[in-house]
Amino acid sequence: NETADQAVSSFQQDLDALSNWASKNKAKFNPTKCEVLLITRKRNTILPACRPLTLCNTAIPIVEKTKILGLLIDNKLLYDDHIHRLATSSSRALGLITRTAIPLREDFCARLYKAPVRPLMEYANPIWSGTAKTHIKAIEQLQHRALKCLRLTDPLKHNLPPLELSYQTASVLLFRKHFLSPPILSDPLITRAAKNMHFNSFT
Repeated sequence: NETADQAVSSFQQDLDALSNWASKNKAKFNPTKCEVLLITRKRNTILPACRPLTLCNTAIPIVEKTKILGLLIDNKLLYDDHIHRLATSSSRALGLITRTAIPLREDFCARLYKAPVRPLMEYANPIWSGTAKTHIKAIEQLQHRALKCLRLTDPLKHNLPPLELSYQTASVLLFRKHFLSPPILSDPLITRAAKNMHFNSFT
């Protein structure tokens, strides 16, 4: 609790400074669009109820999860709700294209899958791909169903590597992008990974 008190005090000082800056510069902030999310794996850890954070004299609500740019982040970074929503939306999109793809050639079926479905499975995956293996397995099963429904017997032929490989590739590329400056473009890992990424090729 002492650590939580210190964190609240520090954040409140920053919010007060922000409010003062807004007042001096005639700027306006909307506190109703702000939320407080405490991320921790400890049990029974809550922010001090007697000292809610405020912005412009308005209390900021405390939430257990929040959505940022389409990514649903929970207070334990388990991403259960995000994976469930991802699987549901991907399954719905797959159902729509499956009915459309029945009379189409295999290459067109692959394009249909890579356009509305596969991006849903890969969006922001470097952030959540370290989640429980059961979640990744559920998404992999959805891809297996997609390949079967769309009659894609040779996924690699259509530049569709396994999702787990795609997740690992995206994480490595993101790491190298931010921690190697400038990136070593001749690095075999980068060139090989770039060739495996499906979203740059629809042919």
